[in-house]
Amino acid sequence: MNFDTPTVDQLRAMLALHEERANVQRQLDAIDEKLAALQSRIFAGGPARRAGRPTGARVASMAESKVARASVNLTKEVPAKAPRNQFKGRIAEALAAAGEHGASLKELAEKLSTNYRNVAVWFATTGKKNPRIQKIGPARYRLSVEDPDAREEAPVSEESAHSGSLPAPAPAFESASAA
Repeated sequence: MNFDTPTVDQLRAMLALHEERANVQRQLDAIDEKLAALQSRIFAGGPARRAGRPTGARVASMAESKVARASVNLTKEVPAKAPRNQFKGRIAEALAAAGEHGASLKELAEKLSTNYRNVAVWFATTGKKNPRIQKIGPARYRLSVEDPDAREEAPVSEESAHSGSLPAPAPAFESASAA
């Protein structure tokens, strides 16, 4: 059988199927109307209406509710955007309050009333650049006990501290021939 060009028999079969589908659709529409009529008598006590179509009063109430929702959204206060770098300070305060044991990302998100993802991204990008923040476990951070900027310097002798010159060179090793 060649499927490139439809035969007359194939076209008749398709036409019969389309007509059958149209008949079944008409039957379904009739059943929907009967069902809607029964529902309206039972629940609303009013006359039957066509299925799928809201009544005039219902359309008006739907339109009013949309307008009411829109006006509520317009009057709702939008929180002001936080100033830049405020998140860093809030995280530092929360980690300081957590102490030596630190805090997990979930705990920080709850304490700061923000999204977990925001906190996780902050630590993955900005937080890893901060030397005071230490990762102590999976998704757990704390502030370092020591300040990395306060490094111990080698003690300076009193002579070099007062003279302002370079310290004297170390004595040279004596050669073996001099001995």
